[in-house]
Amino acid sequence: VAYLGPVKFNDRSNDWVGIRLTGDSIGLGKNDGSVRGERYFKCCHNSGIFVRKNKVIQRVDLQINDPVIITRSYPHTTTNQVYSEGIVAYLGPV
Repeated sequence: VAYLGPVKFNDRSNDWVGIRLTGDSIGLGKNDGSVRGERYFKCCHNSGIFVRKNKVIQRVDLQINDPVIITRSYPHTTTNQVYSEGIVAYLGPV
């Protein structure tokens, strides 16, 4: 976790988590820790993601470098069909 708090790109919720991807997940994110010109944390290009705090769950059964799939779902803008996308992340030293 690289950032926790409010963001300017969404005014509906103040509970956002910025995640700096590591290991094999580097480059599979959406940003470099900044969104729409606002810097929240620093990381490599496409190695950061933001998720709502209520979408983060604690996993105590994982070991360092176990793969974790992070997904998000969203409705298509015209059909309202729900799509999901995911990336594989690894727990590791920060």
